[in-house]
Amino acid sequence: MIAFEVYLNGEKLCTAGLRDLSVLTAILNWRQRQADAPAANPEELDAEDFRLYVGGMLNIAEGSREFLRWLDLNLEVGDEITIKIADANTVDIPIRREKVELNFSPRK
Repeated sequence: MIAFEVYLNGEKLCTAGLRDLSVLTAILNWRQRQADAPAANPEELDAEDFRLYVGGMLNIAEGSREFLRWLDLNLEVGDEITIKIADANTVDIPIRREKVELNFSPRK
């Protein structure tokens, strides 16, 4: 099966993937809050963060999806991320799974 082997600074963090997976994604994100933006927490003012997210989605049935997560972690300047696209026989168990029922309204 297709999988992502994810490494941080040369250390393997996970092998993400599932048979019949509809979506497999890896997102590297940088965010900096503006000094005048409202924050729920005072420590968040002028906050800057780097995050790595690895997740996926399964189509369970029509109108039903399951969202999976293997990684969601903070990074620092200087971190090196490597993602290898692999054909894997085994993968790691997701750290989170969430089933969602989708409600679609017909267009008018």
